[in-house]
Amino acid sequence: MLDIRFQPIAQFCLWIPWDSYSETVHFYQNILLLDVEEIPQDHERFKRFTIQLAEHKLAVYAASWITQASFGFALQTAQLEQAKAYLAVNEVKAAADFEAALPSSTWIQDPAGNTLVLQATSPEKQD
Repeated sequence: MLDIRFQPIAQFCLWIPWDSYSETVHFYQNILLLDVEEIPQDHERFKRFTIQLAEHKLAVYAASWITQASFGFALQTAQLEQAKAYLAVNEVKAAADFEAALPSSTWIQDPAGNTLVLQATSPEKQD
């Protein structure tokens, strides 16, 4: 029996088109006056920043292949490779365009087409 646990984390995700990235950063940082942190990336088709919202974070991802904004959330598991196999057996669609964007993560879609990020975590962080 598989012992895979998916734990929600205090991070919500917003995916936006590449060409709206600068305007979106400006909106949250200079119009709404929220604490925005741009995260350096080594990927030429991918940018991101985070916004602290009380005890939660909103991670905003921009990528060249995103054509329409969408909202999602992040999960974590200590068994990422087992989780990938489990999701594949259950015919969960992978969001392959995102795979190179973040190491130690995989991206999936729910039946409605929403993209979720599944991140690896160390076993001692799971209860």
